Amino acid sequence: MTRMRRVHKNVLFNNEFYQHYKENVENPLPQSIYAKVFKEMWKVFSDMLLDNYPVKINDVGVFYIIEYFPTSSRIRVDFNGCWKLWESQHPELSRQEIKKIPNKTVVYHTNEHSNGARYYLKWKRKTGGVTAKKLMKLQISKKMKLRISAAVKEGKTFNSYR
Repeated sequence: MTRMRRVHKNVLFNNEFYQHYKENVENPLPQSIYAKVFKEMWKVFSDMLLDNYPVKINDVGVFYIIEYFPTSSRIRVDFNGCWKLWESQHPELSRQEIKKIPNKTVVYHTNEHSNGARYYLKWKRKTGGVTAKKLMKLQISKKMKLRISAAVKEGKTFNSYR
């Protein structure tokens, strides 16, 4: 059995856009120039999102950043903080022995840097003419997550455009 090579989704996505562009334009740009334009376009879109503007792309929908306050059941566990707490409470025990202790205190992420708020990128699919949008998933890049996180840590807040 051979191992399949993973195709980077971004490259596939960009190539699909380029093929569509190439088929529908008389004198298309070379793919290298098109890729630079495409990359710069997404950088401008991400800058607009971070400046608290919704980005509308015709036939695709509207993108914007949402701020929400999670309920107690949706707050994430801080596993690193838990282990630090448990090891300070039981310095004589090994990790294997600590695992066996029932009903340990759990530490949660409180997001103190954002007053308890969490943020995510929302895709409003109601606008636009693309078919089967419910089958599509918006997957935010790690770079964009880091940019949103840095903006929040600097004190940036985002409006909710629901």
